[in-house]
Order: sequence, then C-alpha cells, then structure tokens
Amino acid sequence: MAEYRVNLIRRAWNTAMVAALACRERRVPFWPPERIAAVQRKRLPAILRHAYRTVPFYRQAMRDRGLRPEDFRTADDLSKLPLVDDLLVRKHMDQFVSTAWAARARVTLRTSGTLSRVLKMVYWDYPASLRKLAIAERDRSVLNGLLGKGWGQVQAYLLPEASISIELRQFWDACTLTPRGLARRHWLSSAAPYDEAAEFINAVRPEVVFSYGSYAAEFFRWLADKRISVALPRVWAYGGDMMAAAARELAEQTFGCKIYSTYQAVETGRIGFQCQRREAFHLNTDYCAVRLIDEAGRPVPPGEPGRDRGQQPVQPGHGVAQLPHGRRRRSVGRAVPLRSDLAAAGRPARQGQPDHRPARWPTDQGPDGGVGLQG
Repeated sequence: MAEYRVNLIRRAWNTAMVAALACRERRVPFWPPERIAAVQRKRLPAILRHAYRTVPFYRQAMRDRGLRPEDFRTADDLSKLPLVDDLLVRKHMDQFVSTAWAARARVTLRTSGTLSRVLKMVYWDYPASLRKLAIAERDRSVLNGLLGKGWGQVQAYLLPEASISIELRQFWDACTLTPRGLARRHWLSSAAPYDEAAEFINAVRPEVVFSYGSYAAEFFRWLADKRISVALPRVWAYGGDMMAAAARELAEQTFGCKIYSTYQAVETGRIGFQCQRREAFHLNTDYCAVRLIDEAGRPVPPGEPGRDRGQQPVQPGHGVAQLPHGRRRRSVGRAVPLRSDLAAAGRPARQGQPDHRPARWPTDQGPDGGVGLQG
C-alpha cells in the first residue's frame, strides 16, 4: 500500500471540495437526459485536448488519422480513434501515461483482471481520485435509501487484501477529514474460510456488506448448505465480477438480504449503478461514453448484441428505469436492465410497474445473469 502524506489544511480543503461536489452529484441522475448529454459534450473537448497534448498514444493516433481535438463534436466521434485492448496497454504502458502528472501526484491502482485475465496498473491523478469520492454520491445515496440511514452505518468488507477499494479508501482517508460518525468499517480478507467469515459477520453485525459478486454467490450457497445462522446485513453490495440471478434470488428470498450492485472499471471509474428498484443500471454517460461494437469493432445496430468500448460482452437494453424523487417518479438518465429481465422484453409491463422507454447506451451482464464488473 502506498503512503499518502497530506497536511491538515489541504485535507480540510479537499473535504470541503468533495462535500460541495457530492451535493451536486446526488442530483445529477435526476437531470433530464438532454442536460446530461450537454454536460458530456462540454467535457469532451477538454479530455481530447488533454489526450492530444499529454498522452503519446492518442497524440500519434490523431496525427496518423489527420485529426485534431476540435474534429470531435460528440461522443460518437470517438469511434474515429483506434480500439485498444489490455495487451496493447500492458506492452506499451508508457505510451498511455499522461505527462501532465508526475508519479508522486498520482494514485496507482492494479486491475483485478476479472474478465480479461490481464493484470495491469492504472494511474489516476490526485484531483480525479478525489472526484471519484464525490461521484460515488450518486450510488451512495441509493444505498443510503436501501439502508434507511446515511450516518452511523456499520459496514463490513470481504475483499482481497490487494483490493482497489481498500487502496482508494486509504487514499481518501489520508486526503480528507472523514467524519468519525459517518460509518464504522470492518475488513476481512475474502481468502478467509467461510466459517471465519460467518463468525466475522456475527461479531460485527453489519448493516451492509461489500464483496465481489462471485464471493457473495458462493457464500450464500454455503450458508444454504450448512444451514448456519448468521446475522446477515440488510443489504449486500457487490462489484468486481458477476453474481448469477439464481444466487441473487437465493439471497433475497431465502435469507431476506437485498442485493445491490454497481458497474465500474478501474480505467473509467463508476460506469453505472442500480437505483432503489434494482432492476437496471443507470449509466453515468456524462463521465463515461458507452459504444456497442461487434467482434470486428464495427458499431452494431439497435437491438443487436455486441461489446462495449471496454471489450466487455453486452446485451442491448430495453428500458430506462425510474428513481423515486419525493412522492413523484421521474425518468432518469439511461439504463440497462438485468439479463434475467431480458426474457420479458417486448411483453407488457408487470402490473403496478411503469413501462420502460428504450435506452440509447445499454451495457451488459454475463451469461449467467450476473453483471460483468471490474475493479
């Protein structure tokens, strides 16, 4: 683990900045899609200028194609740039590192290689890493709603010792003044035996547990087989890899534990998150553009399966879910449904539920019904 040394004044400034941004971020999912698209278009030139000026790979890629940053008008124009894969990045890491930030001013994260099976390092500059904490307010507010509380949460983390979540939490705690009453966090390596994990949960009595999806699935199957009494949390949140629909059903219907998930990659940060209905993933398209392609890298027409820009398999979505806002329900952003719900696509909405409008940028889950996550 890296050591971050930040003085008290800077930590106070960082805390104020994150708090101010978080107040805004929790409202972004309720913005009209047109406003979110406008923010995306506004941010596009800045990131392209940054890539052209400071990232050797993208500067050369644009020059080879006779392009300059001003030639990109919308996120769809990003298709003019070459697709990259994990092997290319790993072989030519120096070509993808921005020269704008010295090594001492960036956070080094190591991908899990969950889907690609390729382990690599990803660098985030300090300001962007702090903004990640504020952006997380979008899904954190949903989790708070599921728990019925925002402060004083008892949280348990069952993650690998080298988890990115642990690295980021160490960075955030070192760079901000985290209120003591916000949450009580407890950690246990996911390598520990399940009976030790059960004892850990009984001792901590968490209100929410965070783990990989595959870990959660196997843990609930183990509980069902062993018939052990465990003080399960109200919510079990997962990321990092997939959790099958059958495992979610076991956790929720047999053990009464709500399952919640977010969709992210180490390279991009949070791509999407579930709302309180937990029926779809709302995409953060103002921060991360999503494009569907086929195996040859060509855009796929609406209704056809493909892969997202990060080379993860995707299934086109069929709806934009809705989030509660006071006593009203308002359409929010773009969303992609869970694969277990795709079988019902094209049929009338279930009684008591609103119809869903077509989504523009869907993403995916894996073939077993879980959502393909990284990081």
